[in-house]
Amino acid sequence: MQPNDLAGLVFETPHILVALLDRELRFVRVNEAYAASTRRPAEELIGRGHFELYPHPENEALFRRVLETGEPYHAFERPFAHPDQSERGTTYWDWTLAAVREGGAITGVLATIIDVTEHVQTRARLIEAEHRAAQAEKLEALGLMAAGIAHDVNNALAVIGTCIEVARTRRRNDEEIAEQLEAIDVSTAKAASTVRQLLAFGRRQVLVPELIDLGDVVRGHAQLLAHAVGREVRIAVDVAPDVPRACVDRVQLEGALTNLVMNARDSMPEGGRIGVVVREAVLDAPRDEVPAGRYATIAVEDEGEGMDELVRRRVFEPFFTTKGAAHGTGLGLASVYGFVQQSGAHVTVESEPGRGSTFRLFFPAHTASARRARILAAVDDPVITRALSALPHDVHVVRTADEALDALRTSSFELLVTDERIAGTTGAALVARARASSAGLRALYLGGTSDAPRDAPQLAKPFTSDALRAAIDALLR
Repeated sequence: MQPNDLAGLVFETPHILVALLDRELRFVRVNEAYAASTRRPAEELIGRGHFELYPHPENEALFRRVLETGEPYHAFERPFAHPDQSERGTTYWDWTLAAVREGGAITGVLATIIDVTEHVQTRARLIEAEHRAAQAEKLEALGLMAAGIAHDVNNALAVIGTCIEVARTRRRNDEEIAEQLEAIDVSTAKAASTVRQLLAFGRRQVLVPELIDLGDVVRGHAQLLAHAVGREVRIAVDVAPDVPRACVDRVQLEGALTNLVMNARDSMPEGGRIGVVVREAVLDAPRDEVPAGRYATIAVEDEGEGMDELVRRRVFEPFFTTKGAAHGTGLGLASVYGFVQQSGAHVTVESEPGRGSTFRLFFPAHTASARRARILAAVDDPVITRALSALPHDVHVVRTADEALDALRTSSFELLVTDERIAGTTGAALVARARASSAGLRALYLGGTSDAPRDAPQLAKPFTSDALRAAIDALLR
């Protein structure tokens, strides 16, 4: 039996896998691409049964149906697991099975296969990227809304708190009124805690970053975490040596750790082990939306119920929870997400149902800037001016917004450092105007309020010279 002329042409096509089989489904001829895919010489395949080498009852039934009916079979993006090449994982193929005839009789099957694995995987990556982008936009919108609501509620809580204090001073001897005021005060404190979490998610909390050793923070916080999770849960701390320092707000980091550990505890109602692991990570290429670079990382690992893909995708949404109304507000992980984003860091989640979860925080490793940069500093505080002038950079200091904008029109700068208040405007307004004329200008906001631009890192006052240097180095990396 010889293939017809059309089959002969197909055999010469390098990117198509072609195999000719007889009625017993033995190999009669294969092209080089097919032999290469099996990692066997063509001579080793000829005369051997296809399904003797690669048992697969479902596929064998398809081949035999073509032999019996003479009707071709087409399949698109059909998954295939290589039984003797497990390292290849699952590949995806477009198949065509066609009957081969001689003198009107069906004498065999011609299989043509195109490997579309790369196409399928690329499409999956694009879909995932589109979902991540949509999710990021949704979280951004929710963050703006949450921050706006939080500020309004904060104002109301401030009025309530003041009224409580006034009422207490006027009704000191009325026990019934005192109890009611105490109840109001407790509820106000709970509401204020919720507002702080909303501000964290909306990236509007005031951060005080400093150069810290993540391992020291984890070890120092471990005892408090152990008390918080209870006796049924064991906290296992694992800190590798020589993990680089990072520029992080210590207090907010401890709060994020607490939220992650309590979330892990809640996923293990029968108790278990929670690992808190500190490591250095060097990414040569982006991974899970984390850019390439050197990081100090903290991973919180649990042995809990795990999450399916749907829950994992929504885990950082505010008020989203699988625990029920009696177990929290659904803001714990949202506030972790906001803190991480505001810190210029990243967070990833690995989880499968029944296999626990791992939340990993990536903080850029601190490295002193090895190059001189041109910095525009819009500040009028002489102490801050001296600290900036001592940096190993070319620092141009101005005292008003107009001077800053004039400097930007006549010179180029890599970084704008601005105080929260500057003659003529606010720091936030100056950043907005500066970026309108100098697209891509990085900015560092010096202040102690939450009025900083959302996309400008904030160094809260008071700060040390080391913290200032670390914040600037991080932005110049």
